[in-house]
Amino acid sequence: MGSTAPTPEAGLAASDPPPRRRGPRPSDVLAAAYGAAMGALLSVVAGRALPDDAMITLSYARNLAERGEWALTPGVAANTATSPLNVWLEAGLVVVTGRPELSVGILLALTVGLLALCLHRQHGAPVCGAGVLLLVANPFLASATGLEVYLTALAIVALVWAASAGHFLVLGIVGGLAVLTRPDLAIVVLAVVVLAAARHRRVGGALLALALAGIVAAPWHVWSWLRFGSAVPDTLAVKADAGDSWGGYTYGNGIGHYLGYWPEPTRLVVAGLAVGLVAWLACLVQLVRHRHLGPRGWSGLAFGVAGGAHYAAMSALGGAPFFWYYTPAVVGAALATVVVADAALRPVRPLRSHTPVRIAAGALAGLAVVGIAGATLVQDAERGVPWSGFAPVRVNWATPAQYEAIAAALPPGSTVESPGEIGYLAFHCRCRVVDYFSDPGRMAPAIDRFRADHDGPIWRLNYLHRRPQAPVPAAYRLVYEAAPPDGPGQWPVTFPGDRVKRMRLEALAP
Repeated sequence: MGSTAPTPEAGLAASDPPPRRRGPRPSDVLAAAYGAAMGALLSVVAGRALPDDAMITLSYARNLAERGEWALTPGVAANTATSPLNVWLEAGLVVVTGRPELSVGILLALTVGLLALCLHRQHGAPVCGAGVLLLVANPFLASATGLEVYLTALAIVALVWAASAGHFLVLGIVGGLAVLTRPDLAIVVLAVVVLAAARHRRVGGALLALALAGIVAAPWHVWSWLRFGSAVPDTLAVKADAGDSWGGYTYGNGIGHYLGYWPEPTRLVVAGLAVGLVAWLACLVQLVRHRHLGPRGWSGLAFGVAGGAHYAAMSALGGAPFFWYYTPAVVGAALATVVVADAALRPVRPLRSHTPVRIAAGALAGLAVVGIAGATLVQDAERGVPWSGFAPVRVNWATPAQYEAIAAALPPGSTVESPGEIGYLAFHCRCRVVDYFSDPGRMAPAIDRFRADHDGPIWRLNYLHRRPQAPVPAAYRLVYEAAPPDGPGQWPVTFPGDRVKRMRLEALAP
C-alpha cells in the first residue's frame, strides 16, 4: 500500500522554499523596470507639487554639487539636512545631469526600481506588483515626493530581506545606510536585528550587524559633531517638540490633524494602517500556533514590527506630526498586507488545506490592496494630473508657483529673512534667504531651549563642540499675514484651507 509524501504547512507557516538560482533572471529585470516606471510616473504626477522641505534637500544637493558646500543658502554652512544620503545621491545626479529638478525624478525612479527588485527576489511577482503599487499610490508617501520616503521604504525592504536570509553582514551595511537616510530609522534597524537574532538564534550575528551599522554611519555623524557642534541635525531642536503650532497634536495622534484638514486621502492612509495591523496580527497568531513562520510569514511579522516599533518610539518622544514621519508605519503596514495576502492565496496541495478562514483572510487582504490603491488613483484622477499647486496632503503655506513668483520679485543680491518656510524661496531666489534652517545663528535660540530641556550627559556630549555664531544680517524680511494683499510688495498665497493670505516684504533697519 503506497503512502502519500507529507506536504509543507500552507500559508504563513510554510517551510522555506528551495534556494533560487543566483544571479539576475529576466523576471528580475522586468520587476526592476516596472518599479522604475512607477517611480518615473510618480515623478511626472507629483513633480510640480513637491513639499517645501523637499526643496530644502534639493538646495543642499545643488550647493554641494556646484560649490562643495554643506549649506542651504550659498556661503552659510548649516546642519539642517535630515537625510544626508538623500542629499549625496541627489548631488551626484546633479553633477551628472546639471539639472537639480530632473535629478529628483531620476533618483525616485532608481529607488523604486531597486525596491521592486528586492520585493521580487524575496517574494515573487505578486508581492512586487501589489507592494510597489500600494507604496506609490499612498497619499502620505506620494505627497512627500522629493523627500527620503522611498529611500526609507527601500531601506526597510532591504533590512527585512537580509534579516530573513540571515545575512548579518549585509544587514549591518544596510542598517548603517538606513541611519544615514534618517537618524530615527535606528529604531527600525534595532527592531529588525533583534527579530533576526531570534529567528536564526545568532546573537553574535546580531551584534556584528549592529556594530557594522555603527561603523557605516559613524563617519558622517562624527564629522557633523566636530564641524557643526552636533552629531544630529539641528532641526531636532525644532521638530522634537510639537508645541502649540499643531493645535495639541503630536506624533502619536497627529493623523487626526490630517483627518480634519484632508479627510479623503487620510482615510485611505488610515485604512491601509488598519489592514496592515490585522495582517501583522495574523502573522503573530500563526507564530503562536505553529511555533514557526516561513519566509512570507516572518517577513509579514518583520514589516509590522518595523513600522510599529518606529511609531511607538516616535509617539513616546512626542515630536511634531509631519506626515512624512509616518513613512515606516505606512510602509510596514502596506507590505505586511501584501505578503499575508500572497501567502493566504498561494496555491498549495492538498487543496483542502485552503480552509475557509484562509480563503476569507486572503480575499479580504487582496480586496483591501485593490480597494485602497484603486480609490487613491481615482482621487488623483479627480484632482488632475500632473498635480499643480498642492499635493493631496500638505502642510505648506503657498503653492510652488506662488513661492517662485515671490522669489523672482525679491531684490537680487540682497539678504532676506524667510517668513518661516524657506525651501522654494531659497532655491529660486537670486538673493540669499535666511532663517533658522539656513543660518546657525538664527537656530541658536531653539538649540538653547532644547539644551535647557534636555540636560543629560548624552546631550551635553552632543553639543560639546558647539560654538555660538552671530546671525547673518538681513536687509529685508518676508512676513506671512492673515489678510489679502492690498498694496505693492505683497503677494497672495493660498493657505491649505483655501483662504487667501499674503506675503509682505518689509525693509529692516540697518
